[in-house]
Amino acid sequence: MHPLQQGDTIGIVSPAFGMSGDDLEAVEAFLKERGFRSKIFGRDDPAYGRLAGDDASRAHNLHAAFDDDGVAAILCARGGYGSVRILDHLDFKRIAARPKPFIGYSDATTLIKHLIDHAGLVCFHGPMGIDFLTKGDADTADAFFDVITGAATSVAVEQGEFVAVKCGTARGVLGGGNITVLESLIGADFRPFGAPAILLLEDVGEFAYRLDRTLWHFKREGLLDGVAGVVLSDLKLQDDCEPNSLGLPLPDIIEDHFGHVEGPVVTGMPCGHTERQLTVPFGLEVELTVSEERVNLDFGNLWSVSRP
Repeated sequence: MHPLQQGDTIGIVSPAFGMSGDDLEAVEAFLKERGFRSKIFGRDDPAYGRLAGDDASRAHNLHAAFDDDGVAAILCARGGYGSVRILDHLDFKRIAARPKPFIGYSDATTLIKHLIDHAGLVCFHGPMGIDFLTKGDADTADAFFDVITGAATSVAVEQGEFVAVKCGTARGVLGGGNITVLESLIGADFRPFGAPAILLLEDVGEFAYRLDRTLWHFKREGLLDGVAGVVLSDLKLQDDCEPNSLGLPLPDIIEDHFGHVEGPVVTGMPCGHTERQLTVPFGLEVELTVSEERVNLDFGNLWSVSRP
């Protein structure tokens, strides 16, 4: 796997909900402005409900993007729902033979987790095509291109953009993703995150009791064992606008589930369903440092690491 260069082609896939032709063209135009070519897989596939195509077609398009030696990286067009429906159609050995950066979040958590566990890939938790059209945050795009081109080997968040629950430094393999999607994957061929792990979790619009219930599920399944550090997004609970469904504030819930972690714990981070979005590599050892003034996530060996 190599960092991208100006002029490289980014493949655009839709493993979940579809996007309109106009929006896909707008993503192509955006990438062109940034100096990259693009190739849309499944552009003319008929929709299957809200999905971008039937399950076999969406899986075929993902295979085709990995098989195409002219494609340097693969960007999910959008999330929604549907990635889980194509898992049984995927050949992870075939994908592992042609590793390349795969980028997404939300519903794409399903694919990221399986690509790491079963194809040995490093994937990127970061903005999708639709985000470049709707979020309007220039820092998100700049940071995205800095990371995938190798211009940046760390990301930093400054005071005022996070809440430091516990300061410190820890090393571990970064993994996680959308909390709701991860819970839906537990069982079957789901693999624990291992130890030590830096766990990044994000979600939006959940109720406090549902978040608590899911984290208890994680704990009882052993998914929080061996966690060396925790990065939580700005969760934006439904209870922020309505009476608290659990009767416990978010800081108490976080303490209940992550108070045992010896390393740093931080919440309110700009990742996933947030206006500003970080781009970070999953499936790679990183160093997380949290202080009251700054959070830094270093992944300096991203492009030199050897993957199976």
